Amino acid sequence: MMRAARSVEDQAVEDQAVTDQAQGGVYVPLSYEVDLDGRAEPKFLRHFNELVSGALAHGWPVVAQARLFDHLTTAPPVSWAAQDPLPRTAEQLDGLDRRVISDQVEAQILEQTGGTAEAWVALGKVVFPQLEAAVHDCLQAIVAQYGGIKAVLMWRSLPSVRQAADRLGVPVVDLELGSIRRPLYRDTMAYFQFGPKFDPAEYERRLARFQAETATAPCPLLTRKEILALFLRDRDLRRLSTMDDYEPFEVGLALAPAGDVEARSTDSPLRPELLRRVQALAPAETVLVRPYYPERPQFDRLQVDHSIDAAEFVLSCRRVVSSVSNLAYETMLYGKTAYIWGPMPFASAGVMTAERLDESVVDLERLNWISFGFFAPYDLIGDQDYLDWRLSQPSETAIYRRHLEYYLDRWSVPSAALELTGQDRMAAFLAPRGFGSAAAVIGPSRRQAVQELARLRTDKATLEQRAAQADERQAQAEEQLEAVWRSNSWRVTKPLRVVSDRLRRSR
Repeated sequence: MMRAARSVEDQAVEDQAVTDQAQGGVYVPLSYEVDLDGRAEPKFLRHFNELVSGALAHGWPVVAQARLFDHLTTAPPVSWAAQDPLPRTAEQLDGLDRRVISDQVEAQILEQTGGTAEAWVALGKVVFPQLEAAVHDCLQAIVAQYGGIKAVLMWRSLPSVRQAADRLGVPVVDLELGSIRRPLYRDTMAYFQFGPKFDPAEYERRLARFQAETATAPCPLLTRKEILALFLRDRDLRRLSTMDDYEPFEVGLALAPAGDVEARSTDSPLRPELLRRVQALAPAETVLVRPYYPERPQFDRLQVDHSIDAAEFVLSCRRVVSSVSNLAYETMLYGKTAYIWGPMPFASAGVMTAERLDESVVDLERLNWISFGFFAPYDLIGDQDYLDWRLSQPSETAIYRRHLEYYLDRWSVPSAALELTGQDRMAAFLAPRGFGSAAAVIGPSRRQAVQELARLRTDKATLEQRAAQADERQAQAEEQLEAVWRSNSWRVTKPLRVVSDRLRRSR
């Protein structure tokens, strides 16, 4: 069964245990998954292959199924890492300390659940005793051989793995890609959590710490456009000048795959329920639906999105609805209202209810902390020195500053830029790309926009006043003409006007 939520005291004990573990031992990459509908390759093979890079570099043991190890020699490249890990050679695999989880465990789980999709859902929700026992035996043997385990590294950790690690006092680091990733951006962010990804407790606890620390020692905050100036590719910097444009759609709906096992395992709304809720929020013609690639379904009265990427879709909508999608972060980053109807860790930063249309854009402090405190640079999460540092329990402000400085240094933005304000700061962010000023990229300054708006309002008021005066003069003329028509002189002279008219025609 699932573990109960930790108390504050339990969390303090766990934090200390994490610190103690950092003193010795090895890191253990671990991956486990059932064969999902006969896929050509395991679902998390690419992520697993990247974790293997750390194992090969530092001599870590690795725990996985035989199928995952066998596929490492043909692992396809990835697009989100700075250096794509290559397929492994037979010599590399011979030198890798492989700890294999028996295929019999998978067979038992499939038989118990009744199918691969059902097994995927159940693996994310409950503890399977046979898997927990197999993982525990592997970890216990590693502790005996290496003298300890600093942490288990896993893409999308499972309750069975967590319970096995807990029995040995070993922390589990939950890893996952964020929505800022190569090649759509020029860098990649990643989740780095000691608790399960779909549990907001760690996020809320760490955010409270950050806010308490910055009450006495503030950290620099970037505007949305400055954060984007760090991560957008050169060809997409144009979005800095268009992200404030008026949106053609009231609501955008980011759909998960049909029959999404992730939504099912987290008890999140599935596709039919999401469609029902969204159509209750706004008229159908104001809703834009973005299906999960490569699906291209059609929906009655709802327009299907054909944007080139998720960011273009977000910029087309005033509000974006998602359940367990990383797109919620991009929605907040571009200054839109994020409706989050699933257990994403930062769900409280968005709108969690479905009763009515709302506008609630996340504040800059929280957005900055998610970007530079909660998320970690993807290229660091497999680095042993970085892992050791994170297990030493640094302060939240130290984590924030290290990540921010990492990105600034990576993209040649001087730290002194943080002392600037306005367009001067933005210009410093863009200067390494060859831009002499910010205006060429971000368009007119806000002051210019405000001045232009004030001028337009003045012109509008002047035109309205002139139109009112013209209407008044016309009304007065009509009244005068009406008075003439009704006068005695007009009636008495009517025969004379008739004779004059006939005489004029005869001539």
